[in-house]
Amino acid sequence: MTVAEAAVKAWERDEVGGRATGTHEECMQRDRAAESAFVGLAISDHGRREGGEVVIDLDVAPAGAALRASQ
Repeated sequence: MTVAEAAVKAWERDEVGGRATGTHEECMQRDRAAESAFVGLAISDHGRREGGEVVIDLDVAPAGAALRASQ
């Protein structure tokens, strides 16, 4: 699965329940998942295929989120 596909899947995932608590590491993991989901939204709305890659124009903040999500 590519990073773009994972991001779109994260955006399409349904979240149930209220605000979660947990360790610092768990909170960081949830933050990364949320960033990935927002990148997935951008890909779903504006992404395009060019050859074997997915291309999307992002502002600085979402580009940083995309970089973190790919790591």
